[in-house]
Amino acid sequence: MKDQSESARDVSPLQASRMWADQAAANILDRLYQAGLMAGPSDFDKVLETVTNNLVVTNNIMLSEPIQCRVMLTTPLESMSIGNTIVLSKGLVDTLPTEEDLAAVIAFQLAHMVLGHKVDTEFAFPDNLMFQDQAAMRRLPLHHSDAENAAAAKRAIVLLKNSPYKDKLGNVGLYLEMLQARAHALPALMQPEMGDPLFRSAADDQTWLSPLLVGAPKLNMDKLDQIPALPLGSRLHIDAWTDAVDMLDARPVAMFSPGDKMPFEITPIFFRLHHYETGASLPTSTGASTPAAGESSTAATGSSAAGQ
Repeated sequence: MKDQSESARDVSPLQASRMWADQAAANILDRLYQAGLMAGPSDFDKVLETVTNNLVVTNNIMLSEPIQCRVMLTTPLESMSIGNTIVLSKGLVDTLPTEEDLAAVIAFQLAHMVLGHKVDTEFAFPDNLMFQDQAAMRRLPLHHSDAENAAAAKRAIVLLKNSPYKDKLGNVGLYLEMLQARAHALPALMQPEMGDPLFRSAADDQTWLSPLLVGAPKLNMDKLDQIPALPLGSRLHIDAWTDAVDMLDARPVAMFSPGDKMPFEITPIFFRLHHYETGASLPTSTGASTPAAGESSTAATGSSAAGQ
């Protein structure tokens, strides 16, 4: 008999190389999620992927697999590309004020994909990922070399100038100006844990996308309508049960002074608490009845206070 099926039984050397790299990327993503560093899949991933597709379509980029996007549950401003997945830190997403700012950091990692910069394929072997969760940041170096970042930055500028965001790149330059103004005061925020930094080096005041500073408006903190960067916690909140992220549901608030801008600042956390309600009372060990749902517990609290 002769096999007449259309599906190929073997893979070419190029296919085998891609499959091996994809296996390494899948193992890394799974390990990061197990370690509690990667957010679970959520609807916000689709928002990031929409911005990515805007760059891909307008630049006629051809890739072997569709691009996915995820969020890292880290605060430092960092990004990385793992296989066909672009990953942004929660702190970075929180501080980006506009869609074009988001497109700029995505374009930087998209450029790494276009240039063929891949993660180390040693992680295709699962035993290389057998370490404690606390050691994940140290054992998984996901940043690119300076030469790779320099090449990706040049390509990212080209991608942005061919994208729907080409007329709004001045806003990206404004964000970069704010970064440079606050870099020395916030060194821990600017130092990535695992991925690529926004700055060329710890001693360099220039960012990888510094050419976008040309044509950007001058930074003026006294202008209330100029929002160069947002405080941490401005965009996303985390579901503590699933580790998924979602857009913050907060109403817009008017600004009355330059101090209301709070770029890159840490804001207080307010928990959305509500009364726990049950459909029926639960028995207790003493036989006492449990107050019904919605019944005030003032009396019980008062009697307890009276006995003290």
